[in-house]
Amino acid sequence: MNLLGIAEKGSIQPIPEARGKEKPRPQPKEVEFITVVFCRTDSNVIQGVVKQDSAKQPAQRTKIVFIFGYKPEKNSTWQGPLPLHEEEWLCHVIQDTLPENPRKGVLKVRLIENLTTKQKIAEEKERHYFAPILQHINILETAREIEKFALQLLNDGLGLKHGFEIIKSFASLNIKYGWDVSGEKAKVMPRHQELVVKIWDNCEGCWQSYVSALAAWLEHLCSVGLREGSGFLHLGKRDFRCNNCHATTRTSKDESQKYVRGEKITIVCEHCGAKCAVQKDS
Repeated sequence: MNLLGIAEKGSIQPIPEARGKEKPRPQPKEVEFITVVFCRTDSNVIQGVVKQDSAKQPAQRTKIVFIFGYKPEKNSTWQGPLPLHEEEWLCHVIQDTLPENPRKGVLKVRLIENLTTKQKIAEEKERHYFAPILQHINILETAREIEKFALQLLNDGLGLKHGFEIIKSFASLNIKYGWDVSGEKAKVMPRHQELVVKIWDNCEGCWQSYVSALAAWLEHLCSVGLREGSGFLHLGKRDFRCNNCHATTRTSKDESQKYVRGEKITIVCEHCGAKCAVQKDS
């Protein structure tokens, strides 16, 4: 064989690799993200505590957290945002001065996202979404529970518009304590008495405000709809049959006239809440 490694038959043979140990490739540094709650003094000292540590850590670290590169004297010239007092931030860990000990040393981080501001924006959107409920009960957690309860009632067969009218009438019931339920539920039709009990079990003793909030939410759903429907069949005059649940919904005179003129109108089924745009065939 010659030096080029050409065999007798003319085939090219691979040149043997140089012997010796290969240098180990440097391992990429693991990226850690943590959430930190910062405190800030009047003298612009900023430090924080770990609220939620990285999943890579076997134990929650209790070290003081500093912003990498920041010093109080740099406050006026610092490029980028700085946390306000008691704000929560998502942070990227740059350095752990004692990684072997979760309680000693400090963490140096870079700021990624202001979670306090993000939460406030999300809460404001929720407040806008739940506005009909919050007019009666100004507690977001309760508003979420009322929405869930309303959907449960509708899934159990309560008609949307008829259910709103029934529950709105329950506001006249004088239920303040558990022992009032039996006497007050007897004032409504027998088929609605079970509904009175269901609502009482969820209202935590706030009957009037809870019933008013629940009725307001169902009324809101009557106007905006629950889901996209598959269409409506015009039965004549102002009546339309829902293709989803086959219940009949009556439109307003104004909407009916628009439909007759060939304009597109949006109908929400009074029973199941299906919403769909319809237009008369030309």
